[in-house]
Amino acid sequence: MANNTYDNDFPIPSPDDDKPDPNLRNLDYSEDVNVGKIHESILRENKEPREGMEPVPLWLLAVIISFIFGCGIYLGLFWGGFSATAYDEDTRIASSGGEKGKGGGANGETAVAAGDPLQEAIKLGKRQYSNNCASCHQPTGMGVSGQYPPLAKSDIVIGPERHLLAVLLNGLEGHLTAQGVAYNGAMPAWGGNMNDKQVAAVSTFIRQEWGNSAGPITPEQVAAARKEFASHPAAYKIEEVEALPTTPIPGGTAAPGGEAKK
Repeated sequence: MANNTYDNDFPIPSPDDDKPDPNLRNLDYSEDVNVGKIHESILRENKEPREGMEPVPLWLLAVIISFIFGCGIYLGLFWGGFSATAYDEDTRIASSGGEKGKGGGANGETAVAAGDPLQEAIKLGKRQYSNNCASCHQPTGMGVSGQYPPLAKSDIVIGPERHLLAVLLNGLEGHLTAQGVAYNGAMPAWGGNMNDKQVAAVSTFIRQEWGNSAGPITPEQVAAARKEFASHPAAYKIEEVEALPTTPIPGGTAAPGGEAKK
């Protein structure tokens, strides 16, 4: 029988040859153990896990899915047509003409002027009050006794427009008595943080909230008051506020929702 050879010309033993191959030294030809069976148990074992291959816990997967689902609901409710002006306060103070502007809604537009302009101003004023005033004067308008005076039934709030605007635009400091309670503090000036529409809106809101029933204040009145108070940049004292004229500021309305006086 012809034998195959290695590359180095050593013969390869035939499987049918019972004689030991003199070229293969130190081999025990009496060994009859199957090496493959010895290693079967090792081959059946799973591979050692590597770092970074751990499965995601089911609870974490549920949290992620719930978060994505909640974000989808929020986006569906408040997507605003992906318009930059959807929640712009200035575009939501409407004139009575019923004009439309870019805004929220499924079609990317919203009517900013379809309703009562007074109610639109009150909506904006309530938002401004919640953001800037409620922390001191409280959402109820009752303030904090001895610290922040109430706005409900306040003589300054429901009194002449000029008195209220002087306090809002320039601030108020020093002693005062409101509804029999003494106060001694300082209210910041909001004239530099709010535009005319915002000041008019928050003024109108507090003059018609918590049982107050004073007339609205217009942006034109706020603009006129800014010019009038420009020579008094410091915060007012209550005595100075009470000494201001009580005549109406030009640009107001004859009645809530009425036409502005020319």
